[in-house]
Amino acid sequence: MTELRTRATAAVPRRQTWIFAALLAGLVVVRFWPVLVEGRVFAPTDMVFDFAFFRSSAPADFHAPSNPLLSDAVLKFYPWQVAARASLEGGSMPWWNPYIYAGAPLFANGESAILYPLNAVGLALPHHAALALSAVVRVFIAGLGMFLFVRAIGVGATGAALAGIAFTLGGPMTVWLNYPVGNGYAWLPLLFYLTQQLLRTRRAGYSALVGLVITVQILGGHYQTVFIMLLAWGAYGLRWIVRTILLDRDPRLAFRTAMLLTNAAVIGLALSAVQLVPFREWLAGTGEASRRTAERLASWYNPTLAQDAFGTAVTMVVPNLLGNPTLGTMTSFWGANFPEQTTYVGIIALALAVFAVAGRGPWPSGAPGLNRPADPLAFFSVLGAACLLLAIDAPGASLINRLPVFNVIA
Repeated sequence: MTELRTRATAAVPRRQTWIFAALLAGLVVVRFWPVLVEGRVFAPTDMVFDFAFFRSSAPADFHAPSNPLLSDAVLKFYPWQVAARASLEGGSMPWWNPYIYAGAPLFANGESAILYPLNAVGLALPHHAALALSAVVRVFIAGLGMFLFVRAIGVGATGAALAGIAFTLGGPMTVWLNYPVGNGYAWLPLLFYLTQQLLRTRRAGYSALVGLVITVQILGGHYQTVFIMLLAWGAYGLRWIVRTILLDRDPRLAFRTAMLLTNAAVIGLALSAVQLVPFREWLAGTGEASRRTAERLASWYNPTLAQDAFGTAVTMVVPNLLGNPTLGTMTSFWGANFPEQTTYVGIIALALAVFAVAGRGPWPSGAPGLNRPADPLAFFSVLGAACLLLAIDAPGASLINRLPVFNVIA
């Protein structure tokens, strides 16, 4: 009887996961219906008609780009993928981009993300289909990973489903889908879920899986974002280690956990070295790192900080209140950069987050210990506040932003 009851209990989360995966797949299809069914291209490529060279080729009904702010997607990432395809079709590895200046490194620049698994698979498809595949798979992975992680830390199925949907369809995942930033974002919940399983079971297999996810995030091409995410990941693991030492009085277990986390990081860095090493050489030849360092050290106060912070705060709650770049011009909104200010995940999710933090009661007596899951709410509240302070370069946090590495990731 006990064995049957255990099996039934274990089957419920798996069944819930499949149900949520089906629900999420349906939502993703509806969300990307114009791309998947109507044949739309997942990139604001109409902005090229704003350039004099292409103006004569503009359709008769063209008046303004659909979103002029997402220029990097059209002027950098899209052409890089075209160049990579041309090189591979010619039978050579896409080391070099001959179509810009007198030629420039392509593979080594990192953001071309040629080895990112979804991009690599997409090279076998027509370009418009590859863009759609990458976007759809990433948002699905993001939502499913969030559901799994939130369930793993003790939240019910309904709350986990809401978290997964909010993260999948929220502002950050949406505005960065054309950018390498989104490559890293998509895997963040899955990274935390597998880490939670590692901390719970202390199995080497989970350490390897965490390392693979770190590899994929790095190959996604936006190392600044990955650096911040790995700091959060490290803090999450360190929290568990400290708790094991202080509450469970088990330094040997804490040491084993630390070794498994270290092993995951080493796997991630080792497997992605094929991309990181040439990027390091490329970066050394650009002067970009020294330029950013000089800018940070020369300006200890951001005169536009108050305006940026206000714009970000308003956009977080009511995204389009101060305007939106899709209205037709680069100045159709008020603020520093609309995508960078977009953290909106839905008013219900925001309201519930505030309610959860404000309404959290004290732990019952005797709660600490590995037999009970640690309350993650305080950790993520502090982590979120710290990241926000770093992002707006607030007083105090500005000192951290001028430390090595921090001073170049912006």
